[in-house]
Amino acid sequence: MLLIPYFRYWGLVISTWLMGSFSLYIGVVMTGMLGRIPYSCGGVIQSMSWSQHLLFNLFFLGISFIGYLLERRKRAKAQMGLFKA
Repeated sequence: MLLIPYFRYWGLVISTWLMGSFSLYIGVVMTGMLGRIPYSCGGVIQSMSWSQHLLFNLFFLGISFIGYLLERRKRAKAQMGLFKA
């Protein structure tokens, strides 16, 4: 969805929501409310601590949110006739 201009806005909304949800999940795990750690990462991020993993996710959540804001501004300008979407 992010690669196709027509769908980009909703792709950014969905990716921001997914990254936010997963970051919230990591925060809940870090509080110990679940009693055990139910998720195990694989690959490159396997060696990260939960705190590092949360920071990693928050970084990409920020990128996603900035993309959403830029796309929203671009759409608003297009609606005013100042910029072609």
